[in-house]
Amino acid sequence: MLADRFRRDLYFRLAVVTIPLPSLAERRSDIPVLVDRFLSQLDSGRYRRYDDLSEELKSRLASHEWPGNIRELRNVIERLSVMGERGLTWGSEPAAQSTTAGGVATSGERTFDITFNVTIDRPYHELKEDLIAVLEREYVKRLLAACQNNVTAAARQAGLGRRHFYTLMDKHRLGGNTVEENEP
Repeated sequence: MLADRFRRDLYFRLAVVTIPLPSLAERRSDIPVLVDRFLSQLDSGRYRRYDDLSEELKSRLASHEWPGNIRELRNVIERLSVMGERGLTWGSEPAAQSTTAGGVATSGERTFDITFNVTIDRPYHELKEDLIAVLEREYVKRLLAACQNNVTAAARQAGLGRRHFYTLMDKHRLGGNTVEENEP
């Protein structure tokens, strides 16, 4: 009905019961509960509950205006579960664009594009695992290049332990080095 874009007769057919629902910006106390729900649905490895988030992120979640309401919050939490806090963009912020999609990352390039073909012939979870594998491989490869193959520096920049970073390198065949069992 706004600006005559919705047929009045159709509106009255659908609007049997109307429930006024305040925007998410007016219900900020619901954010922790909603974040917990979304994280449990996404089965995120690093973030399992609202309490696992950094104080800076909690503050940002509480102060954001949420023009997209709960859908925008869910999108932010999905990006968080895939990209982590460093790769997080917000609804009104465009994602950083890369000018070189196929090149090797240098210390000046902080973004890259990933090409991934989605097919509906495979189950969702298989596609999700494949997408994460592509993301992991490109991220580790480019981070190593940006850190001149210094694994300690790359792991530190990724916010991961060296052992975990070596595990990712081995998983994606990005180096022959392994960590000794007695190393921290």
